[in-house]
Amino acid sequence: MGGGSSSSISSAIYAGLSPADQDETQNMMNFVQSVVTNDRLLSTIDVHCCGDLWLLPTGWHTCKTDLNERGRCPETYGGAFDLPLSMKWGEAITDAIAEVRGNEFVYGPIGTVIYTAAGSGLDWMYEKFGTVFLGSPEIHRDSSSTGGISTFYPNNGAIQPSVQEVYAGMVAGVQFALDNANERISDIVSFPIPEPGYPLDYICDNVLIEGLCNLDCASIDTFPFDLNPDETPVVEGTGVDPCGAYLQSFENGTATYVSIVPGTSFSDICPDQCPLSPTPAVTPGPTSSPTNTVT
Repeated sequence: MGGGSSSSISSAIYAGLSPADQDETQNMMNFVQSVVTNDRLLSTIDVHCCGDLWLLPTGWHTCKTDLNERGRCPETYGGAFDLPLSMKWGEAITDAIAEVRGNEFVYGPIGTVIYTAAGSGLDWMYEKFGTVFLGSPEIHRDSSSTGGISTFYPNNGAIQPSVQEVYAGMVAGVQFALDNANERISDIVSFPIPEPGYPLDYICDNVLIEGLCNLDCASIDTFPFDLNPDETPVVEGTGVDPCGAYLQSFENGTATYVSIVPGTSFSDICPDQCPLSPTPAVTPGPTSSPTNTVT
């Protein structure tokens, strides 16, 4: 569970009892897995409404800065390794959309274009299989009858024009994906992304804010850190285990992770954020060390 999700059953962004706990979700995941197994998954488009947006992975990374005046997150902790290539894909698609009737879609990562949202199918397919050309159009922004607020129920007359422009975008997206089928920035061995998969600076920055320098990962009560403390998990363990692999670097197409384990003080893991921390009183355990992607 990452940014944009909640463990509270009363929340509008409730994440469920466990990952993929619904039959419909499991069926979709099984279908995608079967396609990947046969080496036939090049691109996926997941259609939504409404907003004139073309969303790309990722959405689950939490916001690194304050929201801007539009309520958007300018920068998140982490993102898709292949974002520069998928942005070119998004540009080709939105250019084709604009050619139909001049409608200009905004494109980019879910977390910065609209809001942080964990559990996206785009994120799952990218981070599990490394599929690059993944997008979710929010088709047709109609605010004519709602005082400026986009509605999920556009006027009947807007349906066909919306379909026409998005279809043009899809055709352009398929063509771009076929033309660049062998292109990628990341090495496929970097997938699947290990858990919890956050960048190292995410946990280190929050360790400093929360005053956890002299503790270890097993001492964290609420993770991710931006979960509302008032939200009570329905069952024990619906959050994310803070111990595990954290992204240390991404260079020359390869991701390198640091393994954070119980017993290793954050003062050892985060020397820049905890430079003056005294020797912690924690239970001895394995030390953290860089490692390649955990599969």
